[in-house]
Amino acid sequence: MKTNQRKLELSLNENVHENINIGKNNGIIKVEIGEILVCAYSDSEIDFSGQIIPIRKESISGFLCLNSHFFNKIGEWPSRQEDSQMMNLAKGFFNVNKKNHVSLVQYLKEGEISSEHYHTLEETIIQLAGRSIVVTRQKDNDIDYKLNELNPGDKIRISPNTIHFLRGFEEDSLIGTIKQTKRKSDHYYQPYTQKRILMELNNLASEHYENGFDSLIAVKEFYDSLKTDTERKNTINLIEEKIRSSNNNTIFHGFKEKYPN
Repeated sequence: MKTNQRKLELSLNENVHENINIGKNNGIIKVEIGEILVCAYSDSEIDFSGQIIPIRKESISGFLCLNSHFFNKIGEWPSRQEDSQMMNLAKGFFNVNKKNHVSLVQYLKEGEISSEHYHTLEETIIQLAGRSIVVTRQKDNDIDYKLNELNPGDKIRISPNTIHFLRGFEEDSLIGTIKQTKRKSDHYYQPYTQKRILMELNNLASEHYENGFDSLIAVKEFYDSLKTDTERKNTINLIEEKIRSSNNNTIFHGFKEKYPN
């Protein structure tokens, strides 16, 4: 459902992310910019002047309350990024100090992940219900990473050019996102460096698989997730190096035998 509305205009003395406040009281999570309510989530139905959307997911059951000045598209539609398992539930645009911003409510099933990406502008992610792990890396160092656990009422600010992705952790995840936007998409993919590819291959080799087929699928899924020819070429070269250096590395022998090119 999409409604036409005049874009909200806000004036703030500080960066919008400095003005995002999270309230947590009696099982209700409220997200505010300054003193203006953006959205709220409650396990039970509450009085609310905006739109109330029932949420009925596997491990999340409650009510999402939306200020219609911040959200004009409501429904359920997938992310535009093909490698993302994130579902959008609500979206809208508003202006702060004449700069365009977007507000989103998104959902992830337990164990599912969003795409790994970065923005050139700052972003705040708020946990409304369930739990998430936000994995962050610096754009100029894709080896070292940080795991950030979010529980209901938690938030994290993602600075510009920080590579990140989300995973539903031990249960489903419902998040709110507020970020500044450009006229074009501010959603970028950072190709893996050789060090990052080697790290991922070493992680795959250290896993314990029930059989050779499962290990082969794991390597193939990683290879297929790569988006550039350079990444795929570097992966094949590193796999060949591993095969030459170890006769017992059957996980990579099997991959090269089945996918020689």
